[in-house]
Amino acid sequence: MTREQYGQSAKKRHSRRGRVLLILAVLVAVAAGLLTWYITDLRYVDTPVLTSSSVADAKKEAEAEGFEFKQVRKDFSETFLAGTVMSTDPKPGEKILPGSTIEAIVSKGPDRVYIPEGNFRDSRSARPVSCSRPKISCWASAATSTTRASPRGESSAPTA
Repeated sequence: MTREQYGQSAKKRHSRRGRVLLILAVLVAVAAGLLTWYITDLRYVDTPVLTSSSVADAKKEAEAEGFEFKQVRKDFSETFLAGTVMSTDPKPGEKILPGSTIEAIVSKGPDRVYIPEGNFRDSRSARPVSCSRPKISCWASAATSTTRASPRGESSAPTA
């Protein structure tokens, strides 16, 4: 083989090696991108909407979609009926791994305090009256015709 032929074959070898390395680098980059996409997004699913459902229905729906359902606590609510799911963790629509646990807060219903009519502890006749200040219980005593506000919301009737 002459010197010229050797130089031409070396150029062809280097040229082929460069193309092969370029194709290999592109394939590795595509594989890394697909793996990253799978790890960060593809394997996750959306959390189902369970709010405003009864606990039994929410549990059935969560388990039908491959999740575990757990009631973590009960709270009072003015907007949700007793026994319905008020909120979930994670929130509806958030990404979650299949088989994960959805934790729910369930409503106890509205928080109502009933005040009996009749005699109170100090045996004076006390009755609720309208009060202009929010979150303060006002009481009027029939004996003194005065009104007192209790800042803690306690049912304290005025003293004579």
